[in-house]
Amino acid sequence: MIVVKSFEVANVGATPLSLTGAAFTPTSSLAYGWKEEPAFPIILTPSQRVSFSVRLSPDLPGFHLGRIILTSSDTHVDRGGHQIDLESRYSGEAGIDCIPERYNFDSTPLGNQAGLEIICRHVLPAGIAGPIPARSVTIDRVSFSPGDSEHFIFPNLEGLLVTPETPLYFRVRYEPTSLGAHSLSAYFYYQGGYNPQNPAHPETPLELVFSGTGVESCLAASPGVLDFGDAPVGEEPQLEVRLTNRCASSFIVQKVEFEAVEDNPFRVINLPRLPLTLPIGEPWILQIGFHPAQGAVYENALLVFPYDTEVPHLSLPLEGRGIGGLVSFSERDIDFGEVLWGETAERELIVGNLGNAEVSILDVLLSEEDREKGFGLEQAAFPMPLPAGESRVFKLFFTSKGRSAEPVGGSLFFLTDEPEDNSQIITLSATPVFAAGTAICEISYLNQILPPSLEVDLGETSVGQENFATYYFLSLGNAPCQVESIGFEACSSSAFRFLPREIPPLPPSSSAPLHLSYAPFAPGRDDSAALLIRTNDLDPERQTIVFQLSGRSLAQSCLAVDPEEAGLTDHDFGRVPVGRCSSELPIRLSNRCDTEMTVPCSPEDVGWEGLNPEDLQIDDWRLDGPGACRLRRFSEETPDALSFTVKYCPQQIDETLAARARLLFSNPQASLHKLYFKGSSAQAACEAPIGGAPIAEICDGIDNDCSGGADEPYRIGYPCDGKGLCGLGVLECAGDYETHCSTDWGGSAWQGSSETCDRLDNDCDGNTDEDFDLYSPCAPDGPGAPAGYTQCAADGLGTICERPMTAIDLCDGMDNDQNGATDEGFSLGASCDGLGQCSAGVVECATPFTTRCSTDHDGSQYVGPAIERYCDGRDDDCDGRTDEDFHLGAPCLGRGSCKTGTLICKSNAAACSTDGGTAEPEFCDDIDNDCDGYTDETFTVGQVCQAPGNCGAGVFECKNAAAVRCSTGWGGSDWQGEFERCDGEDNDCDGEIDENFYDGRLCRGPGECGEGDWECADEFSAVCSTMPGGSEAEADEELVNGFDDDCNGFVDETSPPDDDPLNCGGCGIVCETPNALTACEDGECVIADCDSGWEDTNLEYDDGCETELP
Repeated sequence: MIVVKSFEVANVGATPLSLTGAAFTPTSSLAYGWKEEPAFPIILTPSQRVSFSVRLSPDLPGFHLGRIILTSSDTHVDRGGHQIDLESRYSGEAGIDCIPERYNFDSTPLGNQAGLEIICRHVLPAGIAGPIPARSVTIDRVSFSPGDSEHFIFPNLEGLLVTPETPLYFRVRYEPTSLGAHSLSAYFYYQGGYNPQNPAHPETPLELVFSGTGVESCLAASPGVLDFGDAPVGEEPQLEVRLTNRCASSFIVQKVEFEAVEDNPFRVINLPRLPLTLPIGEPWILQIGFHPAQGAVYENALLVFPYDTEVPHLSLPLEGRGIGGLVSFSERDIDFGEVLWGETAERELIVGNLGNAEVSILDVLLSEEDREKGFGLEQAAFPMPLPAGESRVFKLFFTSKGRSAEPVGGSLFFLTDEPEDNSQIITLSATPVFAAGTAICEISYLNQILPPSLEVDLGETSVGQENFATYYFLSLGNAPCQVESIGFEACSSSAFRFLPREIPPLPPSSSAPLHLSYAPFAPGRDDSAALLIRTNDLDPERQTIVFQLSGRSLAQSCLAVDPEEAGLTDHDFGRVPVGRCSSELPIRLSNRCDTEMTVPCSPEDVGWEGLNPEDLQIDDWRLDGPGACRLRRFSEETPDALSFTVKYCPQQIDETLAARARLLFSNPQASLHKLYFKGSSAQAACEAPIGGAPIAEICDGIDNDCSGGADEPYRIGYPCDGKGLCGLGVLECAGDYETHCSTDWGGSAWQGSSETCDRLDNDCDGNTDEDFDLYSPCAPDGPGAPAGYTQCAADGLGTICERPMTAIDLCDGMDNDQNGATDEGFSLGASCDGLGQCSAGVVECATPFTTRCSTDHDGSQYVGPAIERYCDGRDDDCDGRTDEDFHLGAPCLGRGSCKTGTLICKSNAAACSTDGGTAEPEFCDDIDNDCDGYTDETFTVGQVCQAPGNCGAGVFECKNAAAVRCSTGWGGSDWQGEFERCDGEDNDCDGEIDENFYDGRLCRGPGECGEGDWECADEFSAVCSTMPGGSEAEADEELVNGFDDDCNGFVDETSPPDDDPLNCGGCGIVCETPNALTACEDGECVIADCDSGWEDTNLEYDDGCETELP
């Protein structure tokens, strides 16, 4: 394919112009070239023009871009000359393919018409596909074969287009004017380079072949063609057709249908129940409706079929034209492709009206969500009229502003006044891409990306305690994310901290934690802080991340908690079986504050938070005090205490406990104290329904081992094959530990019969002829006669003594067949290998019909044990069976808390599969959890111990499922201690000294004072050594650096913001005055406006808007 286009160059100046050269740039497509190479220089006089012809000869489909640089003597042009840009989109050769290519109209009565809709589609050669639209194909002409063209009616198709988006539909009619067969070939000539019928010769026309047969019809229709004319879309005009039987006999109507079913706007309104008999000469009036769905021409045929298939059917042509608009779109799926971040890609959408009446576009909708993704639509005025045959161009765009390289999609909704289809959807898609060196910095929490400005409430926290929250920096770009600065805004409370102080550059697809904490140092305050983080994010609006932090401080807990671990760290209940409870944890709380306090009156007043707190049970709630839920300051005279027990009772397997009990005590500082608990659940140890020790599952239809199912080891109900002559059945219980097939002896569906002597297992018990003494020596002819053997009688009811037939020799040391040889068929005396573990022997008789090796079980040289000696997978007793005396596979009961298992070999003996090493770990709970025959053997329970502190000697006892304690120590059954004081002694005998007062433990002072140690302030309180007033105070001069250098609780208070009404001219100075809206200007609080009904008449700030208006 070669296309030639020309462009002109004109001299619009007043002096001659010299064209010195023209060349294609190196990046131009090779498909471009000169039709004729121009010769330079070319001199143009004023107003003279010259034409250049460019040739395009593409070889592959796709976009072809090029540029020509034209140099001249024109001094008004920048260095480089004029630029002529070239652009083309070559879609490859194309053709059309019509369906059907061959069609037989069959028998059609004379005077009737039969119609056929043809669709011609746009097709590409093999290997040409994808998103590149092919060029349209134009039909030049249609020619017909000579002969029967008068019977076929074709529309005029010359000059029509077949596009990739819009196929060509047309209708062919067969209207025979004479009896007999007719045929016609139609040849389509078109401007294309591809013929699907003949790819090797694309110049040949496309051939369609039609045939039909004209016959006589005795059912006449009046009118012969039902033409509805023009009908508005959405309305339904009706016409009548009269059908008259002119046959020689009655006409039985068997079926009435339309020739074309899809997109059929016609319907029969008064069709009766069929079949219907039409007498000779009697008319039948049908009411036909026409309901067009769009502005288009419709053609169809009503077919009336007789019961007699030899009689021709009636074909009544139907015509009509819908008057209305038909909105079409140049594309239904618009892909903007890859769009660089920050740039905008544009696309045009052509909306046309293919109908025959005007339609209005009422609105075009794009959701706010899709707009946020970057999709947009050029503003237009609605409603927008769209006359028939015209089109409108809508400009769409996509601005890449997302923060992910994942493709995005959206939808564009077109609303029109079309009565049938007034809503059309156009799908949108685009793929954001990022330039090299792009950094994307995000903050996430619990795997959720957060906005750059967020509020974080670290909750209520007592002085001396600390709350934490961890967020993560994410680097999602293709260049490292750099945290250029991080620090608190001026006047932020230094009760908040962050770690780490510096964050190194984060490589792409990496993350780094940001730990935030709140540790108040003064009670009763609503603390707040603003943490500012500046990054190199590609979006300037997201380069600053702001954490607005808040928290409320409560008084330092002055409760004494025993045991201390429940008040400071997580008390670990360990692993507790589901359905059971841990051992109880006793807790005692006493008031070490200066004043009396109120306490929760019942367990229902305790608040809970965390994971699975509902599995914690509080019992034995006891208040030793003056009553009314009050505790006085603890002393020897007023030893008030709140005591209770907590235990962990998990309800689900694989559960994790991480719960906190919130105890709010009312005193002047509203102290909050939290108790921490943790643990996990384990598989439950089964107990019998009556509460006894676990038992094994037996075959009795009952869930003996509490597993949730009955008889599960025995496969009850599974198919089985009966023994002997009995057929298929199902497994059922035959005893506590045995099963049988239901069709066997003793089964519920026994299919056997009484045993007869016939070498068959008639009663299906696994034995053959067991009721009869067979093969025993006997004398058939009396004493002294040759020996015989008992055999089955002919009637099967008993035995007879018979001498063996002379043709058969038995294994009995006799010449039964009287051939002069004894037992010649049994190889007696030959060497043989014994079964199982037995050594070699010789072949000897076992029965008159069988042999064995002499070293086998029951053999003459057998020296092995009477039964299997070891459970070792070997045949020790040489009977052909292995470990048969150990009942392997039979159900068994494990030791300790182990469930029912099956017998297996272990250490040369039979053992239960659940014993030893297959159960749960051993707990300290007076149960053999690991099924080794011992209870709590790893916990030294009962041995003598020395409790911490001054509590003396005791014995070890279970503390919980995983630990022991000394009975005289804290929590023990014989505790001999007292409540802890801050005095350097272990008063409560729990192994900790002054633990309730944190003495000697790390603490943190406000701001930059850093970590220190708790130290006793008096017998009942402690202070951090680095805090102002502590023994190692670290306060320094305040600097403007985003930190609290002087440890006074505020950050950079020496340079407060000039416009912050919460810190106006100084940290903590809030602009508030009566009846007014305030503002901060240059560090001074001012009245910005008065509340409605008030006026500031004296212009003084302190009294606000002091005058109330009448």
